[in-house]
Amino acid sequence: MRSGPGAKITFSDDSTDGTEAHRFEAWVEGNHAYVEYQETQTWRGQIRVSDPPEKVYRRVIQSDLVTEFLDKHGATKTTRLRPKPM
Repeated sequence: MRSGPGAKITFSDDSTDGTEAHRFEAWVEGNHAYVEYQETQTWRGQIRVSDPPEKVYRRVIQSDLVTEFLDKHGATKTTRLRPKPM
């Protein structure tokens, strides 16, 4: 259950098919941050909910936006949550 401060994050990535917008949610509980993938929208308007490539997660976690969020809320650990199958 999410109880701490949270943020919605959209990360754009230039893929071979055009630009994709990957959406994530992040929240902090105590000193632990969780990052959960939500969906990807392609430039063609298609929405995917399958786990994005590892490089997308790395770029999101290492982004200035996420780093500032984690620092602001005192998170020292981060856990990546995989999408749940529908």
